[in-house]
Parts: sequence; structure tokens; C-alpha cells
Amino acid sequence: MTVMPDKNFDRTGNPGAVKPNPRNRPPRNLSLTFVLAIIFIFIAANIVRSVYDYLTTVPIGTETVKMGSIDVPKIVTGIIVRDERVYFSPADGVVSYAASEFDRLKKGSLVCSVDNAGELEKLLGELGQVDERMKKMQDQRQGFSLADENSRRINAQIKNTIDGRIFSMVASNVRSVYSLKDSVTQSIDTRNQMILTEDAGSVRDFAEARLLVQEEISRNTAPVYAMESGILCEVIDGLEEVITVNGMSSLTKEQTLMRVDYDRLAPARDVSAGDPIFKIVASNVWYVAACIPSDQIAGFAEGAARTIFIEKGGAFTPVDMEVESISRVVGGTDSLVVFKCTRNMIDFLGMRSVRLKTSDSVVTGLKIPNTAITEKTMLRIPKAYVTADSPRKVCRKDGDVIAPIPVQYENEYVAFG
Repeated sequence: MTVMPDKNFDRTGNPGAVKPNPRNRPPRNLSLTFVLAIIFIFIAANIVRSVYDYLTTVPIGTETVKMGSIDVPKIVTGIIVRDERVYFSPADGVVSYAASEFDRLKKGSLVCSVDNAGELEKLLGELGQVDERMKKMQDQRQGFSLADENSRRINAQIKNTIDGRIFSMVASNVRSVYSLKDSVTQSIDTRNQMILTEDAGSVRDFAEARLLVQEEISRNTAPVYAMESGILCEVIDGLEEVITVNGMSSLTKEQTLMRVDYDRLAPARDVSAGDPIFKIVASNVWYVAACIPSDQIAGFAEGAARTIFIEKGGAFTPVDMEVESISRVVGGTDSLVVFKCTRNMIDFLGMRSVRLKTSDSVVTGLKIPNTAITEKTMLRIPKAYVTADSPRKVCRKDGDVIAPIPVQYENEYVAFG
């Protein structure tokens, strides 16, 4: 007999369990399935688009920028003005300085001498020979007074006379005092007479010869003395009598732009009569004159204290100065500004032309590489030719072709596109 399985029998082997009827299951949520399908399609589309953009778009380089500082200098050229006096050579010869560069000199002090080098060397040799012969003669003299027996005897006699009368002087014996005076005077006169008559001819001859050589040396040496007190500067640049303190108000722009290279200048050595040999700066007050654009001196006033930056050795050094005068340059937009200072003169004594800044030009901000900057050429367009619709644009006609150009920037008067 064939047994048919019960449709309601649970195959798990549990005779008491009843198999669920499929007709009794809850219906599926088709709306949720549709929403999930739409989200999946949207995500898949974005992934496909991202892959396409990655494969077809040219990559743009990126770089992280940082805060930093950059020097945007506004440098002008100026010229230093000082109270200087130039000294000239009184003769032909070689300059021998008795003072050093930048020494502070007193009025009347010896600065240098101009020597006839060849003749002077010869005369100095002769003077040395005279001195040598005189020394040898004195060494060989046996009867020299200080070592002679008579001289020693007279000196001992003077000493004994003083020793013998000393007790009488202590006893206030006035007669003994005068007696001592007469005795000592007689002994000294005797000794002096002996020295004067002793071999006077030889000594006199050497002294006269030496005096003649010294006079000849003086005729071949021309001393130069300081006529005023001040600071010695051995280098002459040729502008000492052109750029003067009294003529600062009439300086031209061309004069403030003069360039002087002190590295190529040297102190005078072999000179002719009338050549400049050195200069003396007679005052601690010095000036810097420069023609500066008006936008760089906004707020400047005569008598106001200002810090300017003067270039020296490749670096700009701050110097505290005072605005002496401001005058407008004729026919230009620059102003002739004269700065005054009473300190730090020696630091710039070896300079005439200078490069300076009126303010510190260091700007702080984001440091953006030049490769990240895009340059565009813009057309300057009158506002009357710009359309009123949005976006605003202007039409450019190239032959029969009319091309619209979008406006990038505009102000009250013009637009740029």
C-alpha cells in the first residue's frame, strides 16, 4: 500500500509541527525595492562619471602654501652731503701720513708731509753717517771730562765742601751758608771751563755738519697741518666742492643720481704740487639728499624724525634721521627730500652715493608660487558698450563674426573683459 505524505507534515521530523502555508506570507514592499534600485543606479552613475573624469581630465598640480614674508623694496638713489675741506699738496713728492684714516684731528696738528723721496733718502743716509762718526769719536776720547782725573777731583772737592759745612748750616750759621755758596760756585766754574776748552773743535765740527744736513732735510720736506679740527679722510672723490652743504637747496635730480665707486679710489701717494691729497670733515652733521616719488613720502613733514634704511655691504641699515627740507622737483612728480643726521657719520664716511628706502618693505602673507598664478590680457571697454542683460557682456565683431565677451570686472567708468 502506498502512503502519500501529508502536505502539512513538517520535514524536520517534528510530528507536531505544521508547515506554513505560502498563501499566508505578508506581501513584499515594492516601494522600498524601487527606492533602493534608484539609489544604486545613482551611485553607479557617479562612480562611472568619476572614473571617466579621472581618465579624461588633465591633472591639476596642488601645493600647500604657508605664511611667509617677502621684500617688496621701493629703493631710490641718493647722495651724501658733508661739510668737507680739501687740502692740496704744497710740493712734488711722496705723501707720508702722520695720522691714520678717520682719526679725529685738532686744529694745527700735523697731518702729513710731502717728501722729495730720492733726495730725502740720501740726506737721511748722510745724517746717519754724521751721528755714527760722532758716536765713535766720543767712545775713543780718553780725556773726556766726565771720566777725566781732574774732573773727578773737582767733583769730589764739591762734595767734601758741602759735607763739611752741613753742620754749620744746621746751626743757622748764615756766614757758613755764603761761604759754601762761594766755594761751590768757584769749583763749578773751574770744571765748566775745563769742559769748554777740551777738544772743542772736533765737537763743533760735527754739530755744524749735522745742522747743515737737518736744514737740507727740512727744505726737501713740506709738512701739511690741519687748519681746522675734524675727521681725516684720505680718499678724494672729486665731489667735495660740487656737492656742498650750502648748495643742497639747488641740487638737481641728476646730481642725486651720481654714482661714485669708492672701491676704485685710493689715497694719494705720488703727487705734484697742487694735487688734492686728503680732506677733513669739519662737522658731525651730515645729510642725505634724494628725489623720492610723492607717494613714498606721504605724511613726511620738515623737522619730523624718520628712520630710513641705507644700503651698506649688501644689507639695509636703519638710520634715525630728521627731515631737513622737502621741495618739489620742477617738471616731475618727485620731491627733493633732504635728511639730516648727527650720528653714525664715520659708518658712511667712505661712501658718497647710496641706495635707500624710506620704509621697511617686508610684507607678510601667503607665499603663492608663480606657477600657480594665471595671467590674462583684458580689454578696457567703455561702459556704454556693455549689454544690460545678465551676465553682462560685450560683443566683439571680427569680420562678419560677432563673438560675445563676458565682463570680468567693471567699475563706475569702464569694464574689463
